[in-house]
Amino acid sequence: MVQDTINWGAVSPDTILDDLEPTVYYSIPIYNKGTEPLIISEVKPSCGCTAAPIDKNVVPPGDSTYMHIGLKLPNQNGELHKLISIFSNDKSDSVKVVNLFAVVERPLQLSSSFIPFNKGSVGDTIRGQIQLTVFGKSPITFKIQSPGSHTRLYSPSEFTIQPGGSGMIDVGYYADKPGAFSCQVVVNTDHKEYPHLDLWGYGFADPKK
Repeated sequence: MVQDTINWGAVSPDTILDDLEPTVYYSIPIYNKGTEPLIISEVKPSCGCTAAPIDKNVVPPGDSTYMHIGLKLPNQNGELHKLISIFSNDKSDSVKVVNLFAVVERPLQLSSSFIPFNKGSVGDTIRGQIQLTVFGKSPITFKIQSPGSHTRLYSPSEFTIQPGGSGMIDVGYYADKPGAFSCQVVVNTDHKEYPHLDLWGYGFADPKK
């Protein structure tokens, strides 16, 4: 009916921010080798990170259809294993499971897709941090541009992280009014794949006590 394993092997996304949703794709045929129409009643991925639309749900004998798989890659490095279950009227294999494998390898990894700020109140300088970890064989140098208004940089404006090491971007936001706030931190690097990191931070300031 359909192959049971898809393995992308090592994949290195060209982005490290989750909201850009780096995705790998693969299309596989689903064959009907029987004498009756194959009716595919449901295609169910194991999580929301996987999409698997098919061209048609009813496949005549001797014909085929295609399933188009898109797998969103997580922010973290490491092995990835997801499943797709295909439900049909195939009497010999009514639930066919397709295994998806990949190994995510990024030379740079962030602890989050944004800078989370701590709790604070109006009049406080509320702190937010994000961790950077370098993988691969070469160090990466980071240069942080001057933050905008209300924002103060506590970490060094320029620093280098060696392979296997980590560093922290630490910023503070002066809250002059209650409610949600956001700020942007722009980071330049000497890595050819990630020359610029546009990091957004989000937080909430309570009314002054």
